[in-house]
Amino acid sequence: MTLRRASAAGVSLAILLLVGCNEDALLPTGRAFSDERDNLLYRAEFVLTLPHFIVVEAAVTNLSSSAHMLRFPDRCVVLMRAYRPGDGAPMFDQFNKTCREDQPVEVTLPPGETQTFETNALVHFMLGDAPEGVYEISAYLRPVGQSEVELFIGEAKLTRLPLP
Repeated sequence: MTLRRASAAGVSLAILLLVGCNEDALLPTGRAFSDERDNLLYRAEFVLTLPHFIVVEAAVTNLSSSAHMLRFPDRCVVLMRAYRPGDGAPMFDQFNKTCREDQPVEVTLPPGETQTFETNALVHFMLGDAPEGVYEISAYLRPVGQSEVELFIGEAKLTRLPLP
């Protein structure tokens, strides 16, 4: 288990303990959605969906027979967006909330290899002033020199933490 996975697992466990082991609080996970471009397969899926916390994973797989180098503008390799169903404008864009000018990230993928990236968000920050409800969630990556890759993962019910 990598340090990143261990950290995500620790955060997930802490959130589960905060919410309690109430199965009603858990939302169904989405299925992986994918897009193939330039011999690269991009896919994204929910890793954890709770009413108050979401973890998303995106993976890039090199489908070619030669190494492929990807460059991202900053450490925010994968980001989330939330849309009201049927509305074309994002209600939440993680880039606007978390990413600042930063060092670029370079990834070299040997043939057949996959690299995964993870992001998470507290629903409280996602909703802002928006109402609670069901939202369409997407993950997106911004490879330098290529068009943005946005993958719609599925719907999640977003609710605020109850105040004591």
